[in-house]
Amino acid sequence: MEEKIDSVDDNLSQETRFLKNRPVAFESTSDREWVFFLNYAFKDDTIKQWNFYSKYNKLSDFLSDSGQIKSLFSFEKFSQIQRLGSSFSLEKIEEKLKNLGIKTCFFGDGNYPFYLSEIYDPPLILYYKGDITCLERPCLGVVGSRKYSNYGQSVTARFVKKLSHHFCIVSGLAIGIDTLAHEAALEESQCTVAVVANGLDTVYPRMNVGLSSQIEETGCVVSEMPMGTTVMPFRFPKRNRIISGLSKGVLVIEAQRKSGSLITCRTAIEQDGDVFAVPGSIFSFSSTGCNDLIKDGARMVTCPEDVLSEYEEFSTVLEKKRNPSTGEHQQGSLFASNGYSSEELSVWSILESDPMSIEKVIERSKLSATFVSRTLSKLELDNMVESFPGHLYKKSNYNF
Repeated sequence: MEEKIDSVDDNLSQETRFLKNRPVAFESTSDREWVFFLNYAFKDDTIKQWNFYSKYNKLSDFLSDSGQIKSLFSFEKFSQIQRLGSSFSLEKIEEKLKNLGIKTCFFGDGNYPFYLSEIYDPPLILYYKGDITCLERPCLGVVGSRKYSNYGQSVTARFVKKLSHHFCIVSGLAIGIDTLAHEAALEESQCTVAVVANGLDTVYPRMNVGLSSQIEETGCVVSEMPMGTTVMPFRFPKRNRIISGLSKGVLVIEAQRKSGSLITCRTAIEQDGDVFAVPGSIFSFSSTGCNDLIKDGARMVTCPEDVLSEYEEFSTVLEKKRNPSTGEHQQGSLFASNGYSSEELSVWSILESDPMSIEKVIERSKLSATFVSRTLSKLELDNMVESFPGHLYKKSNYNF
């Protein structure tokens, strides 16, 4: 049976919008109890949490107004609320959180993420594992398809390995582009944040248990869902608004037309964030969503610098100029100034303007496969070469 919803619950009331300027008094036991209860009772409806928090000062006030509460909900939901209220124990919840290493951050707390606090419906409470202070860095959401191609894999590595040195990379821990984005940031020894749609007492998907633990070491895993909350399809859009809400912009890599990534883009636009899309082949079903976003006004990006150029604070790192006529002598001086060895320069010199296989580079350079592979990765990170699916490489037209 559906809940009875009155007009007050459909939107944030004027009183509640004003209330968002007042910190939650999380030092108070009664206030913490009230916020935790709302989070458990209405975990899938942030608007209700805010509206009830604005109307009642504490849990006992809410439960004592049973006549009013009963009129707002179905009998089933009202009974559920009563059962939860009669057995609710703040002490047990906080003890379990402590045992599981889960920390909490209330709206208005000093470490509550600023950008997230500015969205229409910010969570009253965030649960996290790891170091939430990493969200004090500028953040960039990176999302995409669960079923990625070699192209999507290469693009994710190329963008995230560069951008993670300037942004905290935020994604959703899902299989696919999300996982690749987290892994690329960690490979660069940079922090990354995973926003999930379940309680932090479990990890979803299970195959990312190890990745989740790695993320916690330097970044954090975040959820607004209380312990015991399982993954359900309708919870992902709600999660996506947090990814975009934490971020200055959202970068979409290889998304289909009905991809959940497009929901993240929509919430980013609603939150006045930037949307960047990597174009793909017109023959690739996996890129239809990205190509549509570009047609609809998203910023098309073909290199990490396209993203950085949108933000004034990164202007000092963008000394590159597009200069197709640049010769090897000038490139050689750039290599020397960046600490490249003569052997590494020889690897770059072998490359041409058309893609070349790594096997051919190894053959011509007469250097070890390990050395060539490591050098090409280093050159790619410095934007001196471009990589393509199938371990193909060519000289880049971008110079620093």
